[in-house]
Amino acid sequence: MKKKSTGGSKPKKKPAPSRGRRKTTYEEEPSREDDKGPAIGTLATEDANQDDGTAMEAEKKKNKVELALEKFAAANWISDTKNICLGDCKYICAQAPNDASINDFWRMLWQEKVKQIIMLCKTVENGKPKCAQYWPLTVGDTKLYGTVSVTNLKIATPEKEHVFESSVLQVSVGTETYQILQHRWINWPDFGVPDSGMGMLRLLRIVRDSKKVLIHCSAGVGRTGTVMAVEVCLRNLLEGKDVSPIEVLKDLRSQRA
Repeated sequence: MKKKSTGGSKPKKKPAPSRGRRKTTYEEEPSREDDKGPAIGTLATEDANQDDGTAMEAEKKKNKVELALEKFAAANWISDTKNICLGDCKYICAQAPNDASINDFWRMLWQEKVKQIIMLCKTVENGKPKCAQYWPLTVGDTKLYGTVSVTNLKIATPEKEHVFESSVLQVSVGTETYQILQHRWINWPDFGVPDSGMGMLRLLRIVRDSKKVLIHCSAGVGRTGTVMAVEVCLRNLLEGKDVSPIEVLKDLRSQRA
């Protein structure tokens, strides 16, 4: 006699492991910049992140920009490494200030005497706040951020430039004063690609001779990391050095909170 079926389904066979894809150290994932602060746009796979996680966190803490007795968690210096060579110009990668951090943001700029700023986001994108209005909009206006006074001196956009706008800001504390040149990318969409690659090259050429440059977008990771990676790769190529973009990205990621 045939045994009656118990009604249970047969166990499914496990799919055979894929042979067409090699597991790499880093795998790309869409950038996640939101209102909650810095996010990571490239994640390590589960087996790659075990050994270097502690060292990476130590490197990030070491590179944080210090404000007197504290560290400004939203900004990191980019240091020279085997894959990163920036010469005399020093870069800070930062998160955009919000209403709560805007005074500390200006304290940092003043303390480090940053000469140029590259702003890669708008204050509002897709209906969401991305960056505080941290400078006076109108030429001639002055605003006070904590102890730092900022005056919009003049428009300084290069002739026929359509990718970014530039302004000269006078920054003062007491009787001491100096000027910052701020560049604002006009239309680089969040989670998107800029229309012009040449615009980035023109902008990097302008800031390259400065001693200290701050780059920020919203979270200070996606667009900021892209510009920083392009600059590092260009520097290496201009000096006749071999360059590995993935190694450059890994080094930058290890230094950015």
